Amino acid sequence: MGGVNHSKLVDSDIVTGLSFMEEGDFSKLYKGYITATKKPVTIKVPKVPDYIRKEKKAVKIQIEEAKKLLNTNIRKPIGDRVVRVLNIGYDDFRKEIWIIKDYVDGTDLESIMKNPSLCPSLASPEERMRVAVGIAQGMSYLHNLRSPVVHGDLKPTDVILTAKEKIPKISDFGLWDFKNFFMEETGQPLVYFNPYQAPEVVLGEDRPTLCSDIWSLGCVLLQWMLERPPWDIQDLCTRYSYRLNKQDMALSDAMEKKEPPSILSALTDESINGLADVFLYQPMHRPKASDIESVLISASSKPTWTRMAYHKYYNNKSEPLQSR
Repeated sequence: MGGVNHSKLVDSDIVTGLSFMEEGDFSKLYKGYITATKKPVTIKVPKVPDYIRKEKKAVKIQIEEAKKLLNTNIRKPIGDRVVRVLNIGYDDFRKEIWIIKDYVDGTDLESIMKNPSLCPSLASPEERMRVAVGIAQGMSYLHNLRSPVVHGDLKPTDVILTAKEKIPKISDFGLWDFKNFFMEETGQPLVYFNPYQAPEVVLGEDRPTLCSDIWSLGCVLLQWMLERPPWDIQDLCTRYSYRLNKQDMALSDAMEKKEPPSILSALTDESINGLADVFLYQPMHRPKASDIESVLISASSKPTWTRMAYHKYYNNKSEPLQSR
């Protein structure tokens, strides 16, 4: 696979030309090139304390378990809506865990939502719908593999839009257990605050399933299309008497009472009303990813998602309505 040997631990000479890209809450990202083929790749390095990452035997066990979750189909050049994981390994030289993925020249969805000027061509409802359909296709692809793959932690940062065509690709799937091993070892909560996560995971701390993926997918899609976050966290904190730094507890209380996400109040377009079913509290009653894909494809041909939609969603102004 492009010069990466899956049977051995990663060694520092597999990738050359390593350059820093960005740093997140749980990992650092680098760009590099496979030595044998010069193929560009992204290297994700989880932030793991020294006393854990130097325990090579324990870490290697977790790496091998993570590899089992990655269906071999994903490593083949099919499925243009996902970012392939090429290898997971331990770099003996740097004493680091490496997740090596296809390199995608682009921007994540969250960055674009925070700063629309990064991709002004995506401002129209037609383009928003096109991207939404692509995201649903990516999840449908993962869920309909011969051995279905659960993403487990879908957020806008896990959707990468390519620089030229603005094609959405889903990244960082199938690594829930792998990430939680390190979170548990460092004393961090099993479920960190993620407002896109399904209630059965937030409340029961259950391992994510295909059904919980659907809730997360709905949150991401509606936030992208309607330009509002899935939950009004400030309102939840006020109503449940929590400070903003306790937003996870406010969200848990709302889910305990089976409140619908606040974004549903903005779901007034009949063509996409079917997406409301993704927020059913009974997981098995939620639609499949392929069903969501069908709803969006159908909606994309309706008048409300033509140029008429521009006036509906942008209120006859040149700038989009601000998110609440």
